[in-house]
Amino acid sequence: MTTPIEIPVATDTPLYTQRITLDGVEYVFKFDWNDRESRWYFGLFAIDETPIVTGIKVVANWPLLRRFTAEKVPPGVLVAVDLSPERGESPTFTELGFRVRLLYYPKND
Repeated sequence: MTTPIEIPVATDTPLYTQRITLDGVEYVFKFDWNDRESRWYFGLFAIDETPIVTGIKVVANWPLLRRFTAEKVPPGVLVAVDLSPERGESPTFTELGFRVRLLYYPKND
């Protein structure tokens, strides 16, 4: 089994950008807290900030990029893993990065 990469997230701001390398390619993640829905969303961008996929709701325990087949989407599996299995809920503003961790499982060679 492939060891996952944890995507670091800011825990004190509702809008931020994070750069990370996945399967040898550098990407930009843009995270946005939606107050009205009480939900986290993110977009995935190329390093030059060209959009790859946007408006993705962070849902716990679900492969977040599963429905996207664009060539530039990372080939592994991105999951918001809930560390408290009895809850299984999507993260609140303060829970992303704590109770719910964003993990990327690289593609197996």
